[in-house]
Amino acid sequence: MANDKHIFIGIGGSGCQTVSQIKEKVYEKRFTEATAAKSRLQQMNDSYRFLFLDTDQRDIDEANKRNRETFEKGKVPFISPQTDLINLGRANPQAIYYEAKNDPKTLINKRILEACSKELAAKIPDQPLAFGAGAFRMKSRIAFAHSLTDFQSKLQAAISGLNDVKTVGGEDCIIYYWVVGSTLGGTGSGIFNDVLYHVNQIHHQVVGNGDPQLVLTMYMPKVYIDSNATEEKYALNAFGVFSELDAFKEMSYNLERQTVMHRLAFQNDYNLINSDKRYCPFYYLIPVDIQTDKGTSLGSTHTMYRNTAEMLYHLHNGKAGSTFRSDIDNYMNDIMERNHKDFLVPMGYVSLQKPEEQFRNYMHYRFKRDLLRSWLLNDSKTIEESKVDGLKKELFRELEVKPGTLAYKISQRQELDEALNSQPTGASELNSELKLDNIDSLLEDVLNKIEKNGKGDIRNRYKQVIVEGIWDAAEDMIRKYGLTYTHDAIDAVRKNVAESYEKDDNKLKEAKDTIDSRKDELRKLFEKADKNGKFEKNSHNKEEIRQYISALNDYVDEAIKNKIEYWAHDILKDICVDEKNSEMAILKSYIAKIKGKVTELNTEAVHQYTSVLPGNFGKAAMDVTTVYLPQLRNICDGNGWIQDNFFSSIYTTIIKAQKDKDETADRDQIMKLVDDDIYNSQDEAVIKEINKGQYKYEWDNSFDENKKKDSKTLQNKVRFFTNRRLEDRNAQKIVDDFVAIATDILDKKLKGNKEVQGKWYEQNVSGFFGELTNEEKDEVRRSLNPALFFSYNSNRIDVVKKEEHVVFVAGSEDLAAEMLGFQKGNPKHRFEKAESDNTALVLKSKYGLSLADYRIYDSIKAVYDKATFREKYHFHHSFAQFQEKITLADLPDEILPQHYTFAKIQILDAFKKELAPFFYKDEYEPDNYAVSMYEENPNNSQYFSIAVPEAFTINQKTGAPTLKKKDNDRNLYLEIEGADFAEQFQKYCNLYFNYRFGETVEGLLSTLLKYTIKDSDNKEHTGEEIFKDGYEKKQKEILDSLFNKKKEARKPEVRRLYNILFNIIREEYRTVHEFIK
Repeated sequence: MANDKHIFIGIGGSGCQTVSQIKEKVYEKRFTEATAAKSRLQQMNDSYRFLFLDTDQRDIDEANKRNRETFEKGKVPFISPQTDLINLGRANPQAIYYEAKNDPKTLINKRILEACSKELAAKIPDQPLAFGAGAFRMKSRIAFAHSLTDFQSKLQAAISGLNDVKTVGGEDCIIYYWVVGSTLGGTGSGIFNDVLYHVNQIHHQVVGNGDPQLVLTMYMPKVYIDSNATEEKYALNAFGVFSELDAFKEMSYNLERQTVMHRLAFQNDYNLINSDKRYCPFYYLIPVDIQTDKGTSLGSTHTMYRNTAEMLYHLHNGKAGSTFRSDIDNYMNDIMERNHKDFLVPMGYVSLQKPEEQFRNYMHYRFKRDLLRSWLLNDSKTIEESKVDGLKKELFRELEVKPGTLAYKISQRQELDEALNSQPTGASELNSELKLDNIDSLLEDVLNKIEKNGKGDIRNRYKQVIVEGIWDAAEDMIRKYGLTYTHDAIDAVRKNVAESYEKDDNKLKEAKDTIDSRKDELRKLFEKADKNGKFEKNSHNKEEIRQYISALNDYVDEAIKNKIEYWAHDILKDICVDEKNSEMAILKSYIAKIKGKVTELNTEAVHQYTSVLPGNFGKAAMDVTTVYLPQLRNICDGNGWIQDNFFSSIYTTIIKAQKDKDETADRDQIMKLVDDDIYNSQDEAVIKEINKGQYKYEWDNSFDENKKKDSKTLQNKVRFFTNRRLEDRNAQKIVDDFVAIATDILDKKLKGNKEVQGKWYEQNVSGFFGELTNEEKDEVRRSLNPALFFSYNSNRIDVVKKEEHVVFVAGSEDLAAEMLGFQKGNPKHRFEKAESDNTALVLKSKYGLSLADYRIYDSIKAVYDKATFREKYHFHHSFAQFQEKITLADLPDEILPQHYTFAKIQILDAFKKELAPFFYKDEYEPDNYAVSMYEENPNNSQYFSIAVPEAFTINQKTGAPTLKKKDNDRNLYLEIEGADFAEQFQKYCNLYFNYRFGETVEGLLSTLLKYTIKDSDNKEHTGEEIFKDGYEKKQKEILDSLFNKKKEARKPEVRRLYNILFNIIREEYRTVHEFIK
């Protein structure tokens, strides 16, 4: 149906690993693109929820790591520990048990103490469950009790979230539940009964409409028993689970025992359950074993989990799944009516697939390796020592005194230059502005301004502009040469400046001394040039003026240059000299942080590409459930990637590579892709991602603080790796964002390349199949005969159980017949048209097997039959004792809040004569009274009456105090009447919580205790005194009556109720003080 919704719940390690892989497939295959209105995740959340219960987060963390780059581009975790995970590992089962002993009346504590005997509790170690369940089922079950509220709230949120929109295109919403776990590990096997129970109960609360559509998938024990051959506890756990599965499924068909689970389940709120409602744990069970019915193996547990995830993906989704579910509906109810234990539906599949996931992984993993190793790190490129001086000059070119540089601008020598250029051409007299004292004064002003620029905020502003330029240059170096080169180059320049700092300082001092020493010579030249000097004017004065002006200009230029060089030298000290705290040291440290993370990620990327990925390809090629075309064995073998394989030929269409063993990428091609499509991109999607990550860096390179920013001085460039505003950001986040953007660009280039389109994107499985030789086609056909993921004793299977159904999914019936073996007209063969041309599929099932049909059932039963202390291998002490024949009568009486209130009503009833004066004789009419207590006759103070709104009245039939509750026109106290005591109590229970009976009785009792009446002798008596005077006698009468009624009662539930009330009044309300407190 168009509005099917699904909740997958993984319990224990095996279940969590499987469900996480199902989530991956749903996200990858069903929600491939974001829409204008919703992201892929939002679309998925309209129809899916995934919950995980485990003792730790290891599998969750691994799934998050695996999907970090592909799931929502890393913006949210693949599995949120806050919303999706119920972590049982933080709980200490032993501590929880002893806390329950200290507070045994709390509902959840009562259930814990009933489930776990003292003898079993003594075997529970004092440690958190994070150390592992250790195949000890009760440990994880008690931990689940501790996390029950967390599970209920997250499950209820999941169901409510999917159920909020009930119709799509007019179709009703149906929620399917898929629970996955194992039969013996400890965690899943310990909690599966409670998980199934609460799914059932919360579904009834939120959705209603009958039992939930719940399919249970459980891993059979063979692989785990084989791995732990000396440990009998695995076989014992498995049989314990088998017996419970059989029992509760069979109980659901038994009128006397179909409510037993209400008493055995862990509960924390009486109001959340309807203990009279039939309980059915699941619809059917899909068993998954490492060994197939053909005797072949699924390989490892990892492969088994992956295959199960794939099978459940196909089963829950699409037309093939719908066909299966329809067939199961047609057959299973009839099968289970004949034998309630025939609830197994073993399944298997085999698919013919275009290896799209493998193709994508190959492209992404190889590109990530090349991007990080060849482009971003580029360890092969380091700076030559001979290039350091040139780089230093380039980085600090603004500190050189040349026109257009920052250093040149700070001299502010306009007025001085005007004076120096004031001599008219050909004049024989020295212009007065060129007099030495005047020039000295103007020079002093310039030097003072330079001095001022070397202090305080102005100096810092100059330094900031220079430092910004260096960080920008570092990003350009990374783009051009890589992180290794840039890191080493920055460090080499810093060291070069630091090592020459003192020598350069001495040179500057010597230069200044030399300049100062020339002052006397300059004055002599001035006096010669000046007509008013001591030398007489002569015809050669023009030459003397020329010599003076030339020397003067040299002197001024050198003095200013020396002053600026001192200024620059001082700024260089801040930028370079300090090995740890200088600006260059800070930049180097930041690049080192990025480089360290990239090195780490590169090591992982190389490992993933060269080892993990080909290993996964190899395992996939060996998988009996999937045949890939093109065949993966032609892409990699036992030695790794085959040179120039099909995938490689596609990759090198976009990124050229060398012909070496590693097929090393052409760095220039990657650099061009990065420069053109990221740093200089015009693609709106790329620009959006860059802006979202704040990788556009804006700074002002002007040195005038008072000047407004404008386009000439405002710099705005893409900076990923030297972005000063992101210094506190996690380095991995920066690298991940960059890799994600670059990988998206690679995908676009692959999809947009015509050659790649023809070789891959426009090709489908039937096309690849058509390219095979006849011999190769026959080999593929032989591989497409599916096995059931369950090994059973065929000699036990009767005729009905031999019925198998096969669904074929392909582009057409002809293709299904040619490739998969579909036989049109075969009543056991169903055909469904594939939703994708890239997959063909055969799904096979056998309906109505039982756990007793399992191949190793007899052997694990034999181990179980010899066990002495079986309680350890069951989820409940009483079940271990009574097994599948357990009834409510076998369980301890559970005292509910209703029982306590009903017992108090019995005591109040015994005092009805003494309490009658407190009540109105007529029925309470709320419209006529505004308060609780009135005099019936104001002139007669002897007689008072109490009217508690919607509380008590005198039953006109019996004269007894009766709960007076109304709901509009319903007289609820009349509805509580019944044919016998048990029927009255049951009706009363049904109304108890909604109409606050408990609070009403407590309120009435407290009112009675504090008011007084007068007897015929005009003596006052409080309600408390009345109870105290007659309690002992009344209590004995009540107990005698209950005892006799219990003996006379014919129905067991009536006897049980009398017994509970008897025990409460005798033990809990033993004295009047315990009754009225």
